Amino acid sequence: MILVAGIKEAEERKKKEEAEAAAAPPVKGTVVLGGNSRIIFEFPDDLMRVFYMLEIVNNARNRVDIGGPIIIDLPEGAAGASPLEGSSQQATVAGSRLTITGPFASGVTPVQVGFQLPFSTSSTRPRTRSTSDCLSRLVTPARTPPAGTRPCRRRSTGRTARSHRMRRTCCG
Repeated sequence: MILVAGIKEAEERKKKEEAEAAAAPPVKGTVVLGGNSRIIFEFPDDLMRVFYMLEIVNNARNRVDIGGPIIIDLPEGAAGASPLEGSSQQATVAGSRLTITGPFASGVTPVQVGFQLPFSTSSTRPRTRSTSDCLSRLVTPARTPPAGTRPCRRRSTGRTARSHRMRRTCCG
């Protein structure tokens, strides 16, 4: 048996603290893409549907102003882009541009966008207008090889020659 006292008071105190934090002016800071951020590709009925399932994470206790919105240009040819159910109201899509406005509340701001990409061959590579946007880092993370290894020469996969010898998955 567990005796729990003061739950109602704790809930009221938490709501009061959240209201005070929402009323306080935002502080300058940064946000990051959360570990559960994903890009999902589906191929039903000869279509390529793409979903950006992003988590914008504010690790601070206060609301954070990053100095402007986060702007993500969707790949060339993206059609029918729109925020999905469950996405934050801070995310808007205009044409092929996703804009996420701040300030960002403490915790996770979910941003979910779906669109279609045309393709006519068995292989395609979605291209964005900007190679420096945050999604290019999400899709192809930069990796530093461990000390004492050299990059694999068979393909530019980011793996090392040692990992190729050990796992046989680098250049398979």
